Formats: sequence, structure tokens, C-alpha cells
Amino acid sequence: MAGSIIAREYGDEYQQLVFLKYALKMLNDDAEISSIDYEDDKVKSFDDVVITHSIPQTFRDSKIKKEFYQIKFHMCDDKLITLDGLLDPAFVSASKYAFLDKAVMAYRKLGDSYSQGVFILYTPYDIKQDDVLYSLISNTDSTFRIETIFDGTTDNSKMGRVRKKLRERLGVDQNELRLILQQIRICSRRERIDELIEDINIQLEHNGLQRISGGSYLNPYTQLIGKLFRAGVTHFDKLTIIQHLKNEGLYTKKRKVVDVAIRSYLHHAEDLDEEVESVLKLENYFEGRVLKNGYKWKANIYTELKNFFDKEVNDSDKDYHIRFEANPTIAFMAGRILDIKSGISIIPCQRTEKGIVPWNNLKTDSTYTEAQIENLEIDNLNDDVAVVIEFSREILNDVKEYIYEEELKIRRIIDVKLFTADSSSVLDGRHAWCLANQIKNVIDGRKLKEKRGVLHLFLACPISVVFVLSRYSLSFGKVQMYEYDFMKTNTCTYFPTLLFSAEEEL
Repeated sequence: MAGSIIAREYGDEYQQLVFLKYALKMLNDDAEISSIDYEDDKVKSFDDVVITHSIPQTFRDSKIKKEFYQIKFHMCDDKLITLDGLLDPAFVSASKYAFLDKAVMAYRKLGDSYSQGVFILYTPYDIKQDDVLYSLISNTDSTFRIETIFDGTTDNSKMGRVRKKLRERLGVDQNELRLILQQIRICSRRERIDELIEDINIQLEHNGLQRISGGSYLNPYTQLIGKLFRAGVTHFDKLTIIQHLKNEGLYTKKRKVVDVAIRSYLHHAEDLDEEVESVLKLENYFEGRVLKNGYKWKANIYTELKNFFDKEVNDSDKDYHIRFEANPTIAFMAGRILDIKSGISIIPCQRTEKGIVPWNNLKTDSTYTEAQIENLEIDNLNDDVAVVIEFSREILNDVKEYIYEEELKIRRIIDVKLFTADSSSVLDGRHAWCLANQIKNVIDGRKLKEKRGVLHLFLACPISVVFVLSRYSLSFGKVQMYEYDFMKTNTCTYFPTLLFSAEEEL
């Protein structure tokens, strides 16, 4: 008894989340949904969610105005969808009418307007691969492959037997069967509940709404939908959705996103002025990655950065995306100025194989690899610690050689690496954030004697990791940054850039 109650409650939650997924789309300025209904009984059994479009939508070779959803949630994948299942009332937890029976009923009730709607089975279940249905549903839009079913063969053929079975079981003729099937979508393999919540959370954040917290048992949005339904409120347009969300304290004004950039070299960054709202151009201070003679990191670069952020990145009511076409030292400096307690919402943008992407800290379903941490003792009479981050390429041997040549007073090296060292080893913004926080915890775990020394940072990792790590770095004490002579025009190895001390000394 308890199991059936729990299953029914999860089924209700799943239906409410699907409704919310599409209802939130109405908040977008370019939405083509005029209204959405929850438990609309105009077409019985396709009443779970009904979407009405403001602009008729292309469907097959015609236009449709409405989408009718029958939503079926199952606690586990213990069944598969078959053609016989679509003819079996038990498959949709009914006592009399199967899914396709209900499609026929909708056809009879709506008449000519049936062709202006799409009738959708929306379920996490998959289609059974060795069933005839598997070859009849298109992977492009989840519709029946009409040209395959109605292939011109006789009732003695494989498809003929399918057509005959459907006609006799549903009580329709050949033409009616075609008209009914061509307006149906079998949306299998739909999101699980946790996947729906992640999708919805992205929409909520985009529209300035509170996220559904993974740390709470309560979901304010599904609770609201359930209470409104019990009060008889089932029809929603954009204005009513916004009003209900405001009434519950869930809706806030959408935050503006501002794109800014820091540039210290021109390669691949010549058109930054056209791509972002404001750019700090530092390339005249540099020869490649090396600061030109006569310029100082603190007196010149820090001052430029601080003034730029004071002018362009200063509004706690906005979300900033920051792009670095610049030295890692500059990204680290920027993170210290915009430290985590600054009250500024800022997301680094990362150059990837798919383009330049904001790397935010949104939770995902991805499984992230933690960094491998190895301690290499050098000389326990010293106080300084070197941290070597080699996510993008292997640099440990180069760093060891540099430490030896320069006779740096290093107590130990903390080597931080992943299983592979390449441009794709860090998957996304969430992964970058997790890695940066793991590194922060390792650095904060140094012994007191080491904390009084200098932390030497050697970095081969995405610039987003550098920026996120630096936002937590005011507790690190003295930090010496290094750059690598990639072009082999000077030292052919590492060279020191800026020594960070206490915040007030910058």
C-alpha cells in the first residue's frame, strides 16, 4: 500500500516538473507559447499538460496550434514500450482505454481540428528494441514513420499485419488510422526527475528565480502547482505565471549579464571590442608574456586592473562574464581584486574546442575526476612550498629543473594533476570550481611554518581554474607567480612575475 502511494506521489511530482519545464519557457522574450494548462479536461486522457502556441508550429508538412501531453512516470525501468503496450490499458495504468484508444477518442471528439494538435506520450520508459514499434518511431521527432507503416503492401505483409491489427483493435479504417497516427509522438527516454530538476534550475537561474535546492526536501514550485490546482487554477499565460511566482516570493527581476575582457596579447583576440561590452587593453605593456622594461606589475598592471574593475565591474545586481586573453598572472591578480567576498557575481569564460563558453558553477550530472595530489620532499630545512598544477600539460620536470637552477629555497613540491594532461582534461565550469576548491583546501592545509613562507605557483591549467582559485587566495599568505617562456625568446624556462603579499600591500 505504501509503495503505491509513494509511486503515485512521484508520478504527480513528475507531471508537475514537466509542466514547470514548459511553463518557464513562456518567460523568455522569444517564447512562442501563449498559454499552458495543467490537468485540462477538454481532451480527456491527454490533459496532463496542454500547450497552446501563439504562432502555429511546423509539424510534418502542416502547422499545429496545440500539444496535448499524457505523462507517465515509472519508479524503475522494469517495462519497455511495445506496440501491444500502446493497445493495453494496463500499460498507462488505466482500466478500460489504452493509449491509442485515447488517441482515437480525441480524433472523434475534435474532428477536423485533430490535425491542428499533437498528442504526446511523455515517459522515461524506453522502446523495446526487438518489438516492431522500435522501427516505427522516428529518431528525429519521435513521430510514427507513416511512410513505413503505410508502405503500399497488402495485409499479408509485415506492415500489412500491423495495420490490420491496429484497424481491428481500434475500430478505424485505413484512412482514419493514418490521420490518427500521424499526429502522435512517442517521447520515450525522457528525463528522470533529477535530470528534469537540473534542466529547470538552468531556466530558473536564467530568469532570475530561486533554484530548486538539492539540500531541501521541499520544492516550492511543485508545491505551488499542486496548491493552485486544488484551488481550481489550471490555466496560465506569461503574466499569470509571473504573478503567482511573485506572490510566493520566487520571482525577481532578471539580472543583466555584462561581458568584459582583459587582454595582454592580440593573438586570437583582435576583435574583442566587437564581442564584449568593455575591454582592458594591456598589450602595450608587454612583449609577448614578458613585461616591458620600465613597467611594474604592482605600479602599472595592478593599478590598471583595479581602476577598470572599479569602473566596469562594480554592480552587485548584475552578472559579469569575464574573458581573459592574458597572462595567468593577470587572471590571478584579477581574482584577488574580485575576491569571493567582494559581492560581485562574476563567471570566467573559457576558450574550448566548442568556442568560448562561460564556465559557471552549475551542478550537473557529470562525474568529475578529482585531482591527484603528490608531495615531493625537497629540503625540510626550508619554509617555502611550490604548487605545480599540470592539468593542460606535464610541467613537473621543467619546474624541478628551474628550482634547481635558481636555487629556490623549497621545502616540498605539491604536484597536482589529473589522469590526463591535455586541453580537455577539465570538463566544464563545475569541474574547474571543484578542482580549484580541492587545491585551495590542500594549500590551506600547509603546516604553520610553511604558511609563513612563500607559496610558489607554477600553472598549466585552464585560465578559469586560475581565476577561481585566486578568488580564494587571500588566505594563502605570500604567493609568487611564474610564467613560462613559451616562445623560447628569453629564458627558455620559467621566470618570476609578481609576488603577492597581504591584500593591503597590493
